[in-house]
Amino acid sequence: MAPVLDFFRGRRALPALELDEALQDDGVAMPGCVRLGRSAFGAPREASVLAHELFHVWCRAAAPELRGLTCLVPLFPGAAAVEELVTERLARQLCAHLGIEFFPSYRPEVRADYLERTIAETRAAVVGALRDGRRLERAGRALARLSSFDLAALALADAPELRWPAPLEAEVRELHALLASTLPRLLVPRLARRLCRLFALRGWNDRRRGPLWNGHSPLEVPPRELRRRAGDEDVLRHLWAVAGALDALQP
Repeated sequence: MAPVLDFFRGRRALPALELDEALQDDGVAMPGCVRLGRSAFGAPREASVLAHELFHVWCRAAAPELRGLTCLVPLFPGAAAVEELVTERLARQLCAHLGIEFFPSYRPEVRADYLERTIAETRAAVVGALRDGRRLERAGRALARLSSFDLAALALADAPELRWPAPLEAEVRELHALLASTLPRLLVPRLARRLCRLFALRGWNDRRRGPLWNGHSPLEVPPRELRRRAGDEDVLRHLWAVAGALDALQP
């Protein structure tokens, strides 16, 4: 724990540190304090958890709007909210810098072929919706996995083996560059502020936008409204356009 505290002590005022024996999680960042649960306190994972929670405090101080990016949780397996993905990457980087074993708080289950499989599954769902309007909800859920929000979160996840098809990689290229320029040097305020700015400028705050369609997806509406729109010309045009874009991504 001491090397982690020394790192933060040299850069900002430390919050109070408390043991919370009733806490179900490993740790939590609260206003003015960080609490560790019994599962982390005194355990080998203590330094990793402490780093993770202290980065929460630092990121929120540098960019309060970062917490607004936690309204949605990405749809890939083992995902966490955007703020959690950022602090996890920072904690991993700090532990590597200090030569401390890192114990992850989140384990995104992202295989190298995740996007390839997602593209194939989404195409099948879109074709199914074109054949039967009652399958629109399924197509909408599938397309959400290729929304700009989910792709940005996927870029933030620690999945170095993931293969990115060119049109999808282009959507998050600026984010990849931001991570490459800030994570190795642990430039926390710059990362937090520029990340929030990037999400706002690119419209990544919800699942309506995506690199495979223009404007807002007409499928990103409440289920009851979506059921009423079965057969709507705008919806059909959207589905045909996306089907063509997905075909172009197939190997």
